[in-house]
Amino acid sequence: MSLADLEDADELEHLRNCQDTVAIASHKRKKEAVVDKINNKKQRQEVQEDESAKAAWDLLGASTDQMWMLTNGALEKECATQGVDTKGKKGKKMAAHDMIAGIVSKKKSQALTKYDASANQGVVTTESLPSNLNRMTEVTSRGGVSRDQGQT
Repeated sequence: MSLADLEDADELEHLRNCQDTVAIASHKRKKEAVVDKINNKKQRQEVQEDESAKAAWDLLGASTDQMWMLTNGALEKECATQGVDTKGKKGKKMAAHDMIAGIVSKKKSQALTKYDASANQGVVTTESLPSNLNRMTEVTSRGGVSRDQGQT
């Protein structure tokens, strides 16, 4: 007898009162296998996205002014490569802009920082990065004008 053979009321009654531990364990293992399969697929997709973003960044020169292109996973790997801590306050993971600021600071780069003659230019903080960093293109991050801008 399978649940498909039962009427709705009988099926619900069976599910509420089932005492077959072997069948319950089997069903539980099947559900866990489905969840594991879904999680593995998500993880593979995230790794693929990280690798694609890293490859594009490398292709364009791997400079700090193009780090906005990297996914959080790729930024975490770059932080590990550069020796930058990715743990923020209270042990939580840092936001992308904080990781970028850490890498830029580690590399002693001024490519993304705002110029302020009165400030100490050796210190890179998230406040010194452009506020629209996540929306910048390669051209605008280098200080140029994109082809859509300036045309009327």
